Amino acid sequence: MRSKSIFIFRCVVLAGFVLILVNPVRGHVQLDSPNGGEILEVGSIFTITWHVVVGHDQQNWDLWYSTDGGTNWAPIEMEIPTGTPDAGSIHTYDWTVPGTPSDQARVLVRQDNSDTDYYDDSNSNFAITSDTCPSTVVYGAHSEETERLRHIRDNILSQTSEGQELVKLYYQWSPVIVKVMKDDEDFKVEVKVMIDGVLGLLRGGEK
Repeated sequence: MRSKSIFIFRCVVLAGFVLILVNPVRGHVQLDSPNGGEILEVGSIFTITWHVVVGHDQQNWDLWYSTDGGTNWAPIEMEIPTGTPDAGSIHTYDWTVPGTPSDQARVLVRQDNSDTDYYDDSNSNFAITSDTCPSTVVYGAHSEETERLRHIRDNILSQTSEGQELVKLYYQWSPVIVKVMKDDEDFKVEVKVMIDGVLGLLRGGEK
């Protein structure tokens, strides 16, 4: 199990590095993120982002989320102040990801107007997960390394279908990897060395 786990984990990490190299980072209201493919961790802070396409006599914003692909919606925050209502203006809300794991999550924003209201939601599903991943075990949930890996996940890998499948595979194997790491300190060291190497290569490529 140990050798198989490290082999699969190494393949996933290296495949992600390859995808990063070959895929460089490039209505009335439009939701910008989360827009599908992201992996959000329960309890983490995710910045929901949207922008005005057409300005209106606006009253406020409302946000909802769904865990069943948009069939049912639960409120995130109602009557958020309008802010700048002009076309092109960007709006954000820092969302504490709820404890509702799902691989069919979506977010919806409503532009409340004095007349007709307008909506936009995630183009496709994203995931909410409560599984601890190897990077948080190695570095800590709020470390610079973990934040860097989250940035790669959300801003690079999630932008392509190949990257999204890779992220899903990573989280599919994370519980097994974490269990082996807890039982085998040498294995944990191997995982850290491997991730350190990938992060080092990424930093070198940004110079």
